[in-house]
This record gives sequence, structure tokens and C-alpha cells, in this order.
Amino acid sequence: MKYVKAEPSNISIKQSDWQHTFEKYAPLLNEIPAVKHGVTSMESAQKWLECVTKTHSDSLVATCIKQASGIGARDVRALIAYEQGEYYPALSANEIYQSKQLKAFPASLTLARNEEPFIISAVRQVMQERHSIQRSQANEERMFAGKEQLWLKSRPSMYGVVNDQDVIVDIHINRGKDVTHSDELRLHYHTLVACSVGLEPKSLFQVNIQLEPEFKKQLVGMASISPVAEQAAINILKEAIINNADTVELSTRVIQQNQETFDQLARTGQSHWSNMMSGHMIEQTESLTELPVDLANEYTQISKQIVVAKNLKDKAGELESAAREQMQNFAAANQINGNFKLPYDATTLRTSTKFDLQGLHDVLTTQFNVDSTSLKKAAIDVDTYMHLLDKSAKSHQPISHEQLTAVIKYDGFNEAGIKTAAEQYGIDLDDYSEQHMKVYMSGQSRGDIYNAMQAIKNEIGMFAENLTDELIESPSLDDERLKQNLANTGVSHSMDF
Repeated sequence: MKYVKAEPSNISIKQSDWQHTFEKYAPLLNEIPAVKHGVTSMESAQKWLECVTKTHSDSLVATCIKQASGIGARDVRALIAYEQGEYYPALSANEIYQSKQLKAFPASLTLARNEEPFIISAVRQVMQERHSIQRSQANEERMFAGKEQLWLKSRPSMYGVVNDQDVIVDIHINRGKDVTHSDELRLHYHTLVACSVGLEPKSLFQVNIQLEPEFKKQLVGMASISPVAEQAAINILKEAIINNADTVELSTRVIQQNQETFDQLARTGQSHWSNMMSGHMIEQTESLTELPVDLANEYTQISKQIVVAKNLKDKAGELESAAREQMQNFAAANQINGNFKLPYDATTLRTSTKFDLQGLHDVLTTQFNVDSTSLKKAAIDVDTYMHLLDKSAKSHQPISHEQLTAVIKYDGFNEAGIKTAAEQYGIDLDDYSEQHMKVYMSGQSRGDIYNAMQAIKNEIGMFAENLTDELIESPSLDDERLKQNLANTGVSHSMDF
């Protein structure tokens, strides 16, 4: 979302009936916190409303007024990023301050931080049907309106009830299957907002849908034709999800509630809201010293090597995973087992037990209240930790507990931990396992096969080095967007059209 300065003379008229809309909403300006606190004059507020009504339709003007009246989930995520010196490209702290003080307004508004709200609708309907969720749009609106005098406001993808228990569901499109720190912060914030208006959510769910690019493009094209075509696109997508089509993948994760996260969100929101309503602005940071030209060139060259090598490694990993899956599907389809003599000795197939770790994880966390993080692989994010150490040294401030917690990342399931927990709670692992043929690389450490594999390794190694040198010269690595020295200092990007 891009914010622009609220200067009427710079705003082109996109809504022909803007004056009628202006008159309709002008009486509400007195209720906007910045005006009530005297931070913004009525004259400035009227200029802001003129810009908003010239740009947006009636319903979106109402949304802008609600957004200016408190802190939303994405706002608080950006403010935490600002406090921790983290680059958060979606939104800067400066934009948030200016928007709440009616010095800026959003140039565009979307329902779910993406341009395909119909996809959110399709996923929402699947979740309702699959898990018997009774959606409450009234409660969603209560959360977005917030409680009078409070800054807490948000609108989740869905607020509903399952088996007499309230749940909050957030839906994302093409952001990967794993839960991120931003996901956890956002769902915790939704919970804070819900509690502030008298609701009591018991469970939090992050739902991510991955769509094959071409399939998504076709759906978006169809949905843009007419409301009838949009409904058809929703129905097609629902069918694809329900039937596990190759073009879509839906993943659902349970988010465990953490009191420290609630405390962090409450402190951050209250502190910045007080600053905003006191007329404070984000201070500009001092300029950084530039490297000498020769060192800058050397740094850039090494950086390019890292970028190219990392992306080659990631792509090779994807290709390997896809090939392994293809081999396992091939073995299953052709009923190949350990009794077959295989024709190529670089790899082999062996019988293996595969456990439904996702299913076990969901049962343990929902039915036995096992902490989700205890069932996942924990690792220290070295880059983040080094960044925090550097920041701590420069500011002469110790690293906070919240920052240290953010350094620990949970990625992938801890199979041993899940199986141990399942046994402790009397879950029969046989109910969550199946036999299949698994692919293994040749494990020989001497002899003809080993020598042949070493020759392959050497040849591919030389090819990868030459390819890296070649790709470093690609024009894409000289993209000007990579030379802006961006950091989340709270300084907004351009606020003008």
C-alpha cells in the first residue's frame, strides 16, 4: 500500500461524486483521534478528506476513516520492525505516523493485502465447509471498528465459531507454507483486538494457499470479467482445493498463543499511539558513511557471488526434491519394491516408513495442547543475531529478551520429538504411517561406483563455478533497486504522485 501526501492540489479526481461523499463523511472528522487530540486542525482534516474522497469510492472512504482511528495489524508489525531496526518494505513507521495524523492517505486499498480478494473468499468458504466454521462477519466488523477510545483495530480474514469455541483465521496467498514471525505477530494482534471488544478467541489458524502462477493468472482474468464470472472463478478454485489439484496447495497451521508476544504488541502499540496523538514524528536518521569506490566495487562483486550461489543452491534443492518425489511416485505407480534389480547404481530405492507429521502435529496441538514449537526444528538465525549484536554495540543497549526470542526460528517438523510426544499421549503411530519406497544416493566410499560419482561431482562443480561467473554479469544483478541502501529508518518512500 502506498501512502501519498494529503495535498488536494496534487490529487487528480477519480470519483465524479466526490463532493457528495465529502459532505456525507465531513461530520465524522471530529471523531478522528488526531482531530480530537488537537494534533490535526479541522482545516487539515478537511484537506485530507478531500483527497480521500477524490481518490476512493464511498465504502473505501469509510475504511480510510476507520484506519486513521487506530493501529491495525500491519501497522503494528511495521512499528515492531522499526523498533528492532529491521527492514520492512511493505510499510514504514513514518507513513503510519503521517497517516494517523491525517498528513497522508492510502493511494490504494485492498481487502487482504493482495489484489485477489476472491481467492480469499474461496479459501474462506473451503475452511468453513471443511471444519464446520460458522463465520461471524458482525464480529469481524466489531474488531475493525474497535472499542471507543482505544487504538486497537484489525480485520482478520475470518472470525468464526467451531464447537462453541471462537477461532480466528488469517489467509495468505503465495507466501509459502511455513508460519513466519509476521504471521504470529498478526494473529496475536487480532486476538488482542478481539479481546478488547469483548470477544474470547480460543484458537488461531494461519492458512496459506499456494497457486501455480498460470492457474492463478487464468482465475484472475476470469474474475475480472463480471460478478458472475468472479463467482465462477471462486467455484473453480474451491473445486481445485477440495480435489487436491496439482495447481493449488492449501496448508493450515495452528498458532500457539504466547503472553510475551501479547505484551510486546501492547507496549509497542500504546507507546507509538501516544507519540502520534502527541504530535510526535519519526526522527530522521543520520546519513551513513559511503565506502571508497574500490571497496564498494569489491563488496558488490562478493555480494553478487553470494546471491548467485545461494539461488543456484536453492534451485538445485528444489529440482532434487521434485526428482525424488517423481521417483517415489514412479515406484508407487509401477509397484516397484525391494525385489527389483535397479538399472542405475547412482541411486537406489529402499522400503521406508513415512509418518504423517502434519497430522500428528495438528492432533497434538489441538487435542492435547502441546506447544507447537516443541514439535519443530529450532535453529538460530545467525544473520539476525549478528545484526542485533551490531545494533547493540552501536547503541550501547543490551539485546532485549524479545529480540533474542526472534532470533530462534522454527522450521520443519522434529520427527523424533513428534513421535515421542505421540507415544506419551497414547497415539498409535501406525494410524499415521505408511510404507513407501524412498530414494537414496549411493553410499559407497570406494570402488567403481564411488569413482564414477566423484567424476560427476567434479564435472558439475566446474560447471557451477563457470555458471556463477557467467551469471554475475547478468543485468538483473545491477538493478538500481539493489543500490538504494534501504533500511527501515521510518523514513517513508515518496509520498507524492
